[in-house]
Amino acid sequence: MTSEKIAKDTEVCPEDSLRYASPLLLGRIYDLTGSYTHILSILSAITAVAALTMLTLPAYRFTEQLSSLADAGVKPLLNAETGAAFESN
Repeated sequence: MTSEKIAKDTEVCPEDSLRYASPLLLGRIYDLTGSYTHILSILSAITAVAALTMLTLPAYRFTEQLSSLADAGVKPLLNAETGAAFESN
């Protein structure tokens, strides 16, 4: 394996750094308060508000177009069995 390949495989992307923020934040809050109760209550409320907000979204408008594409033989990018379809890999 070349050093360039190793360097590319070990690069840290922004998503990776965000992945470690939550445990650090929760650990710091636990150290300060001695409990997870308050922060988890706040995060649960935020999650509930986000879920309720998503319920207010309008119905998907393009279902008729999707069914006409399926009738024409066009394969969808997503399917019910796997959640994803890959184009002839």
